[in-house]
Amino acid sequence: VQLRGEIAAIGDEKARATMTAALARAVELLRTGEVEQALALMKKLQEALRGAGRSADEAQPARVLPLWSAARDTTGEQIGKLQAQLRQSGLPLFERIADKGLNGVTDGQLTGMQAALMDYEAAAGPAREAAREKLRAAIAAMRGFLSSNPVLPLLDANPFGVEVTIRASLGGALDAIDAAITA
Repeated sequence: VQLRGEIAAIGDEKARATMTAALARAVELLRTGEVEQALALMKKLQEALRGAGRSADEAQPARVLPLWSAARDTTGEQIGKLQAQLRQSGLPLFERIADKGLNGVTDGQLTGMQAALMDYEAAAGPAREAAREKLRAAIAAMRGFLSSNPVLPLLDANPFGVEVTIRASLGGALDAIDAAITA
């Protein structure tokens, strides 16, 4: 309730929308019993709220890295659970798939996205717009990957009963980030 009030008090509509989406994700994680992930996301949200309190003279790029990190952590944990199931299968093909992990599944897309996010958050002055464009390109590349990679739907519907939400979790984070950086 306190976080909701603090978010409502933010004057920047885009930052408010981003933080509202992050809070909704934290509530969703709590409902599904993923308490540690929900708490981690709420902590990152509180950090972002502290940054939102700066004056216009101290304007910083929106803190978008915590939104991405929370989604990546969620999907990483899901893939970890699936990897354990794949390894227990005893089938060499499944074991090879399990050895790839989340970075292997995403074909290195996570690295490019992470770099663009870090550059954006570190940018100041005239470099900020260039960093924003680089981040927009990384978002577009990640969206393309999420919508076209044939492995992702198979992970979502895995026969082991492990919840995997790579497309939904990362896609939701991309939506929130895109909203936050839109000028």
